[in-house]
Amino acid sequence: MKCILSQPLHNNYGGLLQAYALQKIVRDMGYDVVTDIGETNDMALPLRRRMRLQRKHISKRLRGKRPATPLRLHFPTQEQLDRVNENTKRFVHKHITTVKFITQGRRPSDEMQNQFDTFIVGSDQVWRSEYSYIPNYFLDFAELRKGIKRISYAASFGISEWAFPP
Repeated sequence: MKCILSQPLHNNYGGLLQAYALQKIVRDMGYDVVTDIGETNDMALPLRRRMRLQRKHISKRLRGKRPATPLRLHFPTQEQLDRVNENTKRFVHKHITTVKFITQGRRPSDEMQNQFDTFIVGSDQVWRSEYSYIPNYFLDFAELRKGIKRISYAASFGISEWAFPP
């Protein structure tokens, strides 16, 4: 059995579509495959992204590179978030076979690891320390296990600067 490790399956449409597509391709190749559902605070990532946009906007203004349009951030209501979460959870339940493999910041148990002969990491910013517990996404837990295949599929850092300690 194969296990895909990706960003948590929350309300990121692009992330959900890539998770669905990768799992479908692996399944169409004749393999049994599941995707780690991941763990995240549904509001944490969107809030971090909004804050990063604000910092970039302010930085440009301070350097005299005033953006053509003012920054307008949309903060969804709880009702809107609930609707999005309901729809994305329904999509995951219907189209993506999931497993709870990694608990944020912890190594998967040996019992859980032994269920799989291959681990696929990808895609989209799985190697970004701001979003992931990097040792798990470098598959450090599988290094000493003989016969385990470790595959990276379109994994990225998502930023142009090196964000790791030496």
